[in-house]
Amino acid sequence: MSKLTSLLVWIALFVGTTVYAQGPQGGNRAMRSASERAKMESENLKEALQLATAQTSEVFKISLKFAQQDSVRFASMRGEGQNVDREKMMQEFRERAEAKNTEIKAVLTPEQQKAYDKWVAERGNRMGGNRQRQ
Repeated sequence: MSKLTSLLVWIALFVGTTVYAQGPQGGNRAMRSASERAKMESENLKEALQLATAQTSEVFKISLKFAQQDSVRFASMRGEGQNVDREKMMQEFRERAEAKNTEIKAVLTPEQQKAYDKWVAERGNRMGGNRQRQ
């Protein structure tokens, strides 16, 4: 009887650990809405660059515009499944990122632009630091 109890405990632990691992950090994360992503980015930039209220509002508008475009693009990519041209997608991503950076920098002072460039570089290092470059 104790062997059966021990086996059931191990099975329960295994199942519990597996379910826990698939939680919010797992593969079933819901994507934030475009407005949530834009708000989060504008708040991060407000803190990092000491933006004025008017600047924060403009950065939010720019971020929202690009987040909405990204939402449409992500939806179309999901529809295409495995037929996505990765190189083309990455090139388009870089072009959109550059356009967004240009628009945001137009709202900033020269000092803030330098800090923004540093923020973008650090963010890129954090997001891509663990990935292999090909």
